[in-house]
Amino acid sequence: MEKENTSSGMGREFTLFIFLFGLAAVLSSLVLFLMYPNLNGLGSILISGVCAIPLSFILFFSLRSASKVKPYQRYVLPALIFPLVSGLLIGWSLFQQRPENIFKVFVADPIPVGVSKIQAYDISVGIDQEIIVKFNATPEAISEIIKSNKLVLVEESNMINDPQYEFFSGVEWSKEWTTYENKSSSSLTTMWISPDGNVVLFRWISF
Repeated sequence: MEKENTSSGMGREFTLFIFLFGLAAVLSSLVLFLMYPNLNGLGSILISGVCAIPLSFILFFSLRSASKVKPYQRYVLPALIFPLVSGLLIGWSLFQQRPENIFKVFVADPIPVGVSKIQAYDISVGIDQEIIVKFNATPEAISEIIKSNKLVLVEESNMINDPQYEFFSGVEWSKEWTTYENKSSSSLTTMWISPDGNVVLFRWISF
């Protein structure tokens, strides 16, 4: 009789654990995808699942034999592994998406002397990745960036001629901006320079 009660109690705890784990996984996945509606978000969800599922089950069965653990902790704590891993991935993504870091990855590394007031966003949606950057730069820094990215002067962009300047503050956009571009088989790099030569908008798209 005692053995049956123990088995029944474990069954209830396991059912609660599965329910809470599933709920936490769904909510965490929704948050991840809402924050990153692209391949980065899907990758983060996949990594969270790969890491959290075995860890959660190991912790659940380990806590079964722990005498000082309260009954509810045996299924609540393991269920929190998925959102914990998701939170760590979100923190890492936010760290990686600092404006200076995005600039180094997609524009120039190291950041040229004369570049200041960097703003950058990852606005990727779906499969394609899209990065936009705004910064102030001296003529020497602009020349260095043009050379390092192999940009050439064009009349207008081969794809979207709107640099999506609305993401940034203090941009007085007009058709007078000078456009430089470099198109390859897998990406398009476009740079717009303001008429006064001080403000630069930079866009990188993969396809």
